[in-house]
Amino acid sequence: MSRGVYLVFTNPVSEEREDEYNEYYSDVHAPEVVQSHGFVSARRFRLSDAQQPAGVLAQYKYVTIYELDSDDLPATFEQHAARRQAGSLTHSDSIAPGSSYAVFELLE
Repeated sequence: MSRGVYLVFTNPVSEEREDEYNEYYSDVHAPEVVQSHGFVSARRFRLSDAQQPAGVLAQYKYVTIYELDSDDLPATFEQHAARRQAGSLTHSDSIAPGSSYAVFELLE
C-alpha cells in the first residue's frame, strides 16, 4: 500500500465570512472528501501567530491534511476528480479562489 497525505491550503473569501467558511469546511466539505476512495481522515489547521511572514505558504490561513491509504494514488485522485466533476462534492463560495494543494507519499 502506498500511503501519503494530501495538503490543501485555503483562505476564506473574506473575514466577514470566515465563520461560514470554517463551518462549511469542517462540517460538510472535509467529511465529503473523506468518503472518497483512499481518503482516511482529515484534520484542519489555522496558521499560527508564531509563523514568520516570509514563505510562499504563509499567504494561506488554513491547511487541511487528508491522510491517504491507497495502493494507487493516481487512481485515487482520478476518482476524486470524477466525484468533483460529477457534482457529488459540494462547494461554497465562502472559499477564496486560488487554493493550493500537494500530495506527498510516505517514505518507507
